[in-house]
Parts: sequence; C-alpha cells; structure tokens
Amino acid sequence: MKLKRWEPFMAVLLLVLVYIISSRAGKMAAGISVKTGKEKPVVVIDAGHGASNLRN
Repeated sequence: MKLKRWEPFMAVLLLVLVYIISSRAGKMAAGISVKTGKEKPVVVIDAGHGASNLRN
C-alpha cells in the first residue's frame, strides 16, 4: 500500500520531465544555425512530397 502513495508524485514528475524534454527537443533538432530572439517564432510545415524520381 505504500507504493500507491508515490504514484501521484511519480505521475507529476513524469509530466514535468516530458515537458522539459519536449521544450528542448525543438532546439536540439534545429541545431546551431537557429538563432532565438524576441521575434515571434514561425512554424514551417513541410508536406514531404519531394523525391518524385522514387515514385512508381
């Protein structure tokens, strides 16, 4: 029964760690070439329909 006392704490800890990792994942994936500043961030979505020479 003592394990159940730790479950809410572990759930909150898991959510905090997921938030921290996901907030830094974009910076890690973007690399060094991205500079952050006070400008409003822009999200670019690539549809991924390139490489037509690989299609049948």
